[in-house]
Amino acid sequence: MKHVRHHTNGCDLVHHDGRHHRTGRVAPWFLVAAVALIAAIVSSCSGGSSGNVATADVVAPTTSSLPDIFDTDFVGACDGVGNERAARFSQTPGVVHPVLVLAGAGTEMSSRSTSVREAWTRTWTPENTAALAEIELVVCAERLSAAKVEDCTGYEVDGVITDHTVHLNEAVYQVSLHEARTGAELAATTITARDEQCPMFVNFADGESTAEHYSFDDAAIQKFVEPYVTP
Repeated sequence: MKHVRHHTNGCDLVHHDGRHHRTGRVAPWFLVAAVALIAAIVSSCSGGSSGNVATADVVAPTTSSLPDIFDTDFVGACDGVGNERAARFSQTPGVVHPVLVLAGAGTEMSSRSTSVREAWTRTWTPENTAALAEIELVVCAERLSAAKVEDCTGYEVDGVITDHTVHLNEAVYQVSLHEARTGAELAATTITARDEQCPMFVNFADGESTAEHYSFDDAAIQKFVEPYVTP
């Protein structure tokens, strides 16, 4: 069954049935007159000869989606350069102010979303490519120095133990907190991180059998930003 939608444009009292009914009888004059009157009303509602009333469906204007925004678009905050697409830091009590954590050495900074609770940060996804526009705060954890404390061995590939070695390093970080939109610094501290265990999974570069692992203190980062994320 095909469902037909009627566009009345305000003439809700008129229902026009376009089917042909064969009865074998001649319609009385008053029925013919009534049909003529209805036809005139329908013609008036549909714009008939005047053309003043539009009958086409109204199509809502479409809006283009916002451009993608990535964690790398916030690296400038570490140098005091804000991102105008970021949310403004409002300092409203009782409200979560999303934070992005960047960590690395020098200009090689990358996102470390696992440093804080999931509800405290935002992540780019194919379904929401502008999710990071909600970020209000940026943490910059720059690695200042590192010292090897242990060689980790016994790594397997497809169940076979290899000779790959991971250098477990204690690391010192200069940590600063910035407004994402303006780049203004809100707080700073120094954190020394030393993992107690060797990393379970490590990626090795092609042709190399050694890799560096720099300890990182997620708990210390979360404690540092908490007064600003959830004031």
